[in-house]
Amino acid sequence: MEFSYRISEAECWKAWRLFYETTSGIKTVKAVLLWLAIFVSLILVFWHIHRCAQLLFCINQVKSEFFVFISPGIFVFCVWIYLTIGFEHKELHRLCKKDPLMQGQYTVNITPESISTQNTAGLSSTVGWNIFDYWLEGKGFILLVFHSGSYFLLSLSGLSEPQQYELRSILTAALPKK
Repeated sequence: MEFSYRISEAECWKAWRLFYETTSGIKTVKAVLLWLAIFVSLILVFWHIHRCAQLLFCINQVKSEFFVFISPGIFVFCVWIYLTIGFEHKELHRLCKKDPLMQGQYTVNITPESISTQNTAGLSSTVGWNIFDYWLEGKGFILLVFHSGSYFLLSLSGLSEPQQYELRSILTAALPKK
């Protein structure tokens, strides 16, 4: 089965959201708990150092003690938010809008044994299904997820219902659906 497509920015965003929603789960909870523990530890260390400095050097007590104790934590928290949310969005925007590989026309040939891809930007590959872990389906696209955690996007926008059914049957035979 052979078909061609272009990836729109909207499909790129939808694919990222679907992938993130299905793979984040417990990893996100663990990351939040880790950073929360680091945040609390930094505040406690800063508070302890500030208290010791007051006792040893008789430093006058700061009127806005709450702000003095919390401000380093707020700064660390803001940097963490930027790194986890803002940086990902900037990178995704760069990938969807500016990467020449994403701007080209993809031609994909799918068989029960392998998948061949060709792009007008010069990318060409033929791989067996063993390099993929599973596949996901969103509205108008399919994600083939590699074992490494990255994915390959197949757009369904130009396919008729019988072609989409044929594609799903090949994928179901080759890979588990998540």
